[in-house]
Amino acid sequence: MNSEHSHVFPQFKMARSDVKPQKGDTTLQKVDVAFYLADDAPSDPVSSNEPRWHTMQIPVEFKGSTLKDPFDDNLAADAPQGSAMERQASQGQMISYASQVFQYQHRVFLFSVIIMRNFARIIRWDRSGTVFTERFDYLKDPERLGVFFWRYSLASAE
Repeated sequence: MNSEHSHVFPQFKMARSDVKPQKGDTTLQKVDVAFYLADDAPSDPVSSNEPRWHTMQIPVEFKGSTLKDPFDDNLAADAPQGSAMERQASQGQMISYASQVFQYQHRVFLFSVIIMRNFARIIRWDRSGTVFTERFDYLKDPERLGVFFWRYSLASAE
C-alpha cells in the first residue's frame, strides 16, 4: 500500500500471494493479494509470496474483465447467479478462498474484494452465505473502497 495512503489502513500490509500455494495446502489455492495485520504479513514479499490462510485478513482477487464478475447485477432477482462459465469459475474461486480462510481461522465472517478492471465488489462471507455490494467503478468513486478499508481498520478483532 502506498505510503501516502497508509493513514487509511495503518496497521495492515498488503502482500502478493499468487506465485505458490501455502506449504501443505493440498488445494493449491493462491489468491492474488491479501491484507494482513502488519505483524502477520510476509516479511519478504518476493520470496515468501504464498497465501497465509491462517493470518489473512482480506483476500483480494483481480480479474481482467467484468465478464468474470462472479455476480450479475442485471439478472432478475430470482435468476441463478453465475450462469455463464466465466462467472461460475470466478464464483467458485472466490468461494474456495473464503473456505480456506474459514478452515484455518475461527471466524464468524470474512470480507474479500474482487477487482475487475476499474470495477470492484466488496463481499461478506459467513458460514451460511454471501452478501455483496453492487459492482462499482472505484476509479470514479475511490471513496467506497477507502471508507471500507478505513472502517475495517477501526474494527476490533471481535
